[in-house]
Amino acid sequence: MRGREWAALWGLSAALLAGAAVWVTQPGYMDAHYYFGGAVQLARGRGFTEPYLWNYLAPMRSLPAPSHLYWMPLTSIVAAPFLAAAEWAAGRALPNAVLFHWAQAPLAAAAAGLAVLTGWVSWRTTGLRRHAWAAGLLTLFSVFYFPFWLTTDSFALFGLAAAGALLCGASALGPLAGLVLGDFAEAAGRAELARRARRGLLAAGLLAGLAHLARADGGLVLFAVLIFLLLKIARGAGPRPSADWARAWPPLVFLGLGYLVPMLPWFLRNLAAVGAPLAPGGTRALWLIDYADLF
Repeated sequence: MRGREWAALWGLSAALLAGAAVWVTQPGYMDAHYYFGGAVQLARGRGFTEPYLWNYLAPMRSLPAPSHLYWMPLTSIVAAPFLAAAEWAAGRALPNAVLFHWAQAPLAAAAAGLAVLTGWVSWRTTGLRRHAWAAGLLTLFSVFYFPFWLTTDSFALFGLAAAGALLCGASALGPLAGLVLGDFAEAAGRAELARRARRGLLAAGLLAGLAHLARADGGLVLFAVLIFLLLKIARGAGPRPSADWARAWPPLVFLGLGYLVPMLPWFLRNLAAVGAPLAPGGTRALWLIDYADLF
């Protein structure tokens, strides 16, 4: 498959989502409303704040209060520039339905990108064009998720980031295993493997950080990539006592560095807002029995 075919798959997916999105004029449920409201606050220069009390789990002292202490902020961050551009172009505050359509745009584009990514994985694993198109369209029209591609939620962003992190981690497996298991006659070969491993792991860490910035449970993506790499290399090493694990750790550091690029600013913000790097909303929710207990 060539570049124009991937562009055609993305364009078709984006056009179908745009057509369907016309009929969705409001977020429709609590999570999506929250992301949309957070994007509006950012777009209007009010930062990560919320002008309301929405549940009793939040550490509330006064209004406006710190926002995104339960849901993570990536969806609001991605939508906010589109809302700001729309209001700047209009020269006045727009109706919520119009603003919501602008907020849908980057998330629908991400969903179309997820269809392309799925198609690319299918093409790489089977080599068949029809499988790539089928996989991409099945992702787009997945029965449960299709309505969520059209609203201000984290599904598409998390899907792209998490899948991308796993793919980049897999791409780093070969070079990393070569460093651990290889017997090198020259330093140049070891340096090239280390460079390729660092590049893949840095990208995997960056995408894992974005996955965490999209969802509170996205932090598990980082551990999934790390455990996958270590288990695969250990299985390849088998009983070999000569496997030099010391060569693996310098590149693996780049996995953590990539993760910190998007997450460290958020940790610092939370420290300033609530005195902890991770907001307590997620752990407090462990004690809720059903969704309505939030209220």
